[in-house]
Amino acid sequence: MRPCTYVCPVFNNSFRYRISTTSLGMTTKQRFPYLALAIARLITISITLSLLVSAWCFSDLDDFNTVRPTSFHWQKPRNIASLKQPRQVPIEQKHVILPTFRNYTEDGELDLAVYTRLNFGPDSQPLNLGLSARHETWVPDIESKERFCGDQSVNTKTCNLARISGYYSPNGNSTNIPFTLRSGSSASDLIRGYFYDDVVTTNGVSVNLRFGVGDTWDVPPFLGLGIATSRENVSSSMSYTAALVEQGKIFEPYISFYDIRNPRGTGGQIVIGGVDRKKLYGGFTYWKGIGAPGEVPTPKIKVVANDGFEELYHKFVQPKKAAALISPGTPFIVVPSDVLESLRFAVPIAFPIGSSDIKNYLYTTCDGTIDPSIAIEFDFQTVVIRIPLEDLKTVAPPRVYSSLGGIVANYSNICILSISSTDDIKGYSFILGGPFLRKVST
Repeated sequence: MRPCTYVCPVFNNSFRYRISTTSLGMTTKQRFPYLALAIARLITISITLSLLVSAWCFSDLDDFNTVRPTSFHWQKPRNIASLKQPRQVPIEQKHVILPTFRNYTEDGELDLAVYTRLNFGPDSQPLNLGLSARHETWVPDIESKERFCGDQSVNTKTCNLARISGYYSPNGNSTNIPFTLRSGSSASDLIRGYFYDDVVTTNGVSVNLRFGVGDTWDVPPFLGLGIATSRENVSSSMSYTAALVEQGKIFEPYISFYDIRNPRGTGGQIVIGGVDRKKLYGGFTYWKGIGAPGEVPTPKIKVVANDGFEELYHKFVQPKKAAALISPGTPFIVVPSDVLESLRFAVPIAFPIGSSDIKNYLYTTCDGTIDPSIAIEFDFQTVVIRIPLEDLKTVAPPRVYSSLGGIVANYSNICILSISSTDDIKGYSFILGGPFLRKVST
């Protein structure tokens, strides 16, 4: 039984009377039996009402969902005015669940993108879109299937991306507003097409969304969650999350991630507008960014063994790169090269490293086991996230390694760890991608 969230009335059962003679000529002493009976009845009624109100106050309040979490406690009113506060109206719980799945290969290259399935338009056209931290959403035009993808010798890679997502049939709802998308300072367009307005539905929740429909493209189709950009207020479209808020589908733009990059599972889920209480354990901390969306203070890094009793590597990145970036769409945890080098001794290498591209990653045999006590720790002062290396193991398709030579060209027992290194992270000490979020939220 839970304490009451609302103010529960407390009845005053004291009565005052004075000795006097009534118009019937009876003194108070003579009237006492009648007064005692009346008082007893009033007390009985008061106690009954108090018990009924208390029972109401202590009832299960799970159905009274509010915008923010409520602390349940018993509150005694200080004065009679507090009893006049209206009872809170039950509010319908509002959230959107995006089931996720992973795609491992794309035209012979490793692709660990996270996808979700949505239905577009009144005819429920199913499309599989990658998840992006940007605010734009885009899909390939059905007419580009022949016009852009007809010559497979030129656009093989990008057209394979559309085979994963599927094509969108506009049905004549174009805004006639040109849609282009560029990457950083690049002068070339990644996507070119037009904006369209249509209904997007998932798990029974529909929202009106303006998105790009591409005639030509060089990146996978994606759903823009809008958690890593500040340009939305000057764009012709808004993010999927912002549209949900504006149209009253969710209360606030809270997003929680669960098992979106689980190497041992087929998928997970993203909850927009709430959290899955069944998957929360222990304390829950609000983590405020320090700059642009996704930026958090740089953590201290440790590589530990023997369940943390043996410290193998310890470093704090200097303030010149004081920020780390949380990036759900990044398939790796990206760390400085010296951090990755400190991990190599613990990972059985399945083949000799002979390529400059390979040195930025860790490989091992899929059927082997990394010492479960060896882990990398991210210390953010108030919380420490420990990730065992074994948890980062991800199956890598054999054809990815054909460029390494005949020794491993047909070797199917190779796994890659979801951690990589680069010394060219612009402005950031670390990129904390999907594997980091999976550990934080599960």
